Amino acid sequence: MTVFHTSGLKETAPRRRVLEALRAAAEPLTAQEVALHAGTSLASTYRVLALLVFRHRQGGNQNPSIGVRNVWL
Repeated sequence: MTVFHTSGLKETAPRRRVLEALRAAAEPLTAQEVALHAGTSLASTYRVLALLVFRHRQGGNQNPSIGVRNVWL
């Protein structure tokens, strides 16, 4: 199960690619860098990042590997 499924959310291709880019990052990335690595639009990237941060702050995801720590918003 992914972070999206455990949060009750659908795992879309952009969500999966952004999450993969964050997990693969060796250092913090800007949103633009995440979009480049994920092959997603900047708008989609911001939507996914906002969703991940929102879920993380809600406590809906206790998995520290989601990669929120690897992005500079």
